[in-house]
Amino acid sequence: MENFITFLYEAIQSPYFLFIVLCISTAIKIHYIGRLAPKIIHKRLSIFPLWFLFISIISAIVCDISWFVKLIQVLFIPMPYYIVVFFIRLAWAFLVIQYYSLSLFLESLTNAQFTLKKTHLPIAISVSPSDNLGRQGFHVETSLQGSLTLIVVFPALK
Repeated sequence: MENFITFLYEAIQSPYFLFIVLCISTAIKIHYIGRLAPKIIHKRLSIFPLWFLFISIISAIVCDISWFVKLIQVLFIPMPYYIVVFFIRLAWAFLVIQYYSLSLFLESLTNAQFTLKKTHLPIAISVSPSDNLGRQGFHVETSLQGSLTLIVVFPALK
């Protein structure tokens, strides 16, 4: 019994197991996107919960892609670390979008007459650092680092 528990612990802790689970979860998300996209395209009405759910799932897929890149680097193809860092930073940005769309999704489900207000829209403040600190990387990454965007969301005042 102890050997089985040790084997199970080692199997779950393996990066190959994480890769398989990630493949399955991404396939499920792509399936849901395939089912949501026609409903969003064919309906002329603006159905907010579907849009927010669609944006949230797309953001989750982008976060999964960063995990794919990291696991491919560890398991199969060694690649430069700045490529992995680029995808990790991109995933952090999409994680903010994912949580923001999830919060709007939940609010649109609880309110039958949901409409977007000015307080729902994020205020983006661009901050440009004075120098690049000698970092090397993709041109896209350095341009993204050049204009960091902080999202400040004010709560809805009633």
